[in-house]
Amino acid sequence: MGFLKLVHSQYKEESDVINVIHYVCDIEKCRHLIHGSNQVLGACPIATPESVASQFLTIQKGSRLQYKRRLFHIVYSLDNALDIVCYQAISAIGVGFSQLYPGYQSVFAVHEDTRNLHLHMLYNNIPLNDDKQLTHRFDLLRLENLADIVLDRCETLNHFRKLVSANVYTIARDALSVLQY
Repeated sequence: MGFLKLVHSQYKEESDVINVIHYVCDIEKCRHLIHGSNQVLGACPIATPESVASQFLTIQKGSRLQYKRRLFHIVYSLDNALDIVCYQAISAIGVGFSQLYPGYQSVFAVHEDTRNLHLHMLYNNIPLNDDKQLTHRFDLLRLENLADIVLDRCETLNHFRKLVSANVYTIARDALSVLQY
């Protein structure tokens, strides 16, 4: 089904943040233009990598919090053949991932530059309200549970031939409501 991985780089320097945002937002890697964001201005459908990096760094510079890790970079890879189910599912997973932590800036893009369709998700480690930083152990478990719920929902919809008409935002919202229980 899917595989979730935290990229272990800490992105300590501003140049590290800029470089990884440029990599994730590279349109050449994203043929179907599946991407999105949360709390990033002008990011619909996607802001320029420079704009996203500038917004992430502005929040980091204005924060009173100290950080060892500026960003969380998560990769979610699907091992299924490329078809409509995979595109709908990974799009809904990206939307769900970006909405799971509403107080944090995030950006995602689905890359198609390898054999497996995969989603890159970046979270700014500094929240918009300067409250507390993300902790990756708890977050990875929530992300994995959300992805599993979305995939189950997409497979069920596909079985009943309703997936094509389903909205990825609705699928993500439904998965998030199940996860909240």
